[in-house]
Amino acid sequence: MAQESSAVLPAPPVLQLPASVAEGSESRDLGVYLHVPFCRPECGYCDGASVAESDKPGVIKSRFPRLMDKELKAALDALATSGVAARPARSVFFGGGNPTALPSSDIGYMLDAVARGVGLTDDAEITVEAHPDSVDRAYVTALRDMGVTRISLGMHSAMPHVLDTLGCTHERVHVWEAAATAREVGLDLALDLVYGTPGESPEDWQKTLDIALAMEPDHLSAYALVAEPGTKIARAIERGEVDDVDPDVQAEYYLMADQTLEQAGFEWYELNHWARTPDHRSRHQMGYWASADWLGVGPSAHSHVGGVRWWNVNSLGTWADHAEQNVLPIESQEVLDSSAQQMERIMLGLKTREGISLSSLPGADALVTQWNEQGWVDKDALADGRLVLSATGRLLADRLTTELVSLEVSTQQGS
Repeated sequence: MAQESSAVLPAPPVLQLPASVAEGSESRDLGVYLHVPFCRPECGYCDGASVAESDKPGVIKSRFPRLMDKELKAALDALATSGVAARPARSVFFGGGNPTALPSSDIGYMLDAVARGVGLTDDAEITVEAHPDSVDRAYVTALRDMGVTRISLGMHSAMPHVLDTLGCTHERVHVWEAAATAREVGLDLALDLVYGTPGESPEDWQKTLDIALAMEPDHLSAYALVAEPGTKIARAIERGEVDDVDPDVQAEYYLMADQTLEQAGFEWYELNHWARTPDHRSRHQMGYWASADWLGVGPSAHSHVGGVRWWNVNSLGTWADHAEQNVLPIESQEVLDSSAQQMERIMLGLKTREGISLSSLPGADALVTQWNEQGWVDKDALADGRLVLSATGRLLADRLTTELVSLEVSTQQGS
């Protein structure tokens, strides 16, 4: 993070909020996302916006919470000027990176900044992502005492050789310890898993699922490994050191996860997410899929309010310099017209358990019938007038979404 400086910075784009963002804003849910980019050396598969402190000489983590507060205030001022109604947040999500790379007191400072600036509903869901090696009993207890309601642990796998391939550095015992502490102090527990890593056998994946369930989580997320260009694992694949990712194996592992979790009493509610009960679904994530309002604070964070989306610069130093000067550090923005918002509702809705009302898809009868014949549609939901994908349909979610969106575009152009 850049040191204090009076240098004139290139001005970032000015946030342009049309009058429409204020319409109905008082009735829209609001969430707050805080991106904490600090992390240990990145996992081999990670291409996210994270940085180790040692990677950026001059980056001072101790200043980070204050700068987050300054950006939040600037964003709230911009919304107020545009007539957007002030509402307490129903969810707060600390993501990264690794938020628990910071002292727990810094998490408390930022959460207090949200409570003072935005406000929190009485039942606000407050989630902190955590690297298992960076939290102990005192840290987890401190999170609980400051009002955090859920901790999300990056477990990834229970198998040492899979963790090695992923380039993950955490000790398996620390996952157990952090999970047990979360349960003991009364926090909801979420675990994040990754499947389809080269060298991971079906037995490995099943054991990971079984061990994860033994920790008694309330929420599980499972993501297919993607070897993003430029990551350590992608370079290892290019050099022939490990096998390439096999999408057919990943499809098999997804169905294994869905069946295992369903048998354990979990229910899927979005492609990659399962919850023990509807109350244990991630309210914050559900806000994304419902196109609710959310404010993203921190480098690379995204925001969405009333059909307007904007995102911050990735550079930690540039973000810090602008935040220091009370300037929103945005990189760009886009305004979604009514047609684009409808397309987005389709793209997001088709990947959730709630699905899409058939009444909102008047031209899709033939396509839905075809999908139903292929077994890609939940027949019970279809009988209730909703388009929801079956487990096998979820494997094709991207393709089916493209087909449905293309049909809707053609329908709109022809009307």
